[in-house]
Amino acid sequence: MMTGSETTPSFPGLAPDIAWAWQEYDAVRWPELTSWLSDSERLSLDAYRSEKRKMEFVLGRAAARLLIGGRLGVSPAAVRLNVADDGAVEVAGAEIQLSISHANGWATAVISPRPVGIDMERLAPRSPRVYRYYLSKDEYVLLEGADLDHDRLQVLLWALKESVLKGTRTGLRVSPRDIRITSLNLDGTARIRDRDGASWRLEWIFWRGCYLAIADKENLP
Repeated sequence: MMTGSETTPSFPGLAPDIAWAWQEYDAVRWPELTSWLSDSERLSLDAYRSEKRKMEFVLGRAAARLLIGGRLGVSPAAVRLNVADDGAVEVAGAEIQLSISHANGWATAVISPRPVGIDMERLAPRSPRVYRYYLSKDEYVLLEGADLDHDRLQVLLWALKESVLKGTRTGLRVSPRDIRITSLNLDGTARIRDRDGASWRLEWIFWRGCYLAIADKENLP
């Protein structure tokens, strides 16, 4: 889906029933995007102090509503989103799984009929040893031999794990070290096994200064 002034890159290995979109700030469309918010979403929006965070919140909800509206054949304004007890954003009245992410002043969303997660992480210098927080010791080998520098690898590996944690709807209530990256390929694919033993297939790209990762639960033993 094209939602900005640039052509949206593809994730060529995604299953056909997965759709993703992105949104960036557009002053002309801003009143329309904010008009789609529910009363509870407006309260959440007002609670943010950062204007950047407010903008990303609106853009994330807009990207989600455009995707869901397209799938259900309704207007984005008619799409109802709820926040579940676990903090995940849910689609009211539809068997659609949703994940939203934002960074760098723009936002993305992904939908699927089964568990799915998306994460975007801005490329920026990180502490050289931050990987110890989210990689188990047997995963340290992933930092060696790949044709990416240390900062890029740290950001990419975190995006991969975060997309799965969002897909499982646990977030950081589960240690990132409890899920394992079983393969990483520089063709833009990876696999992760979550703490319940389920396998997730991931597609990733680098775009607009960020690593984007989409995780799709394969339901394999």
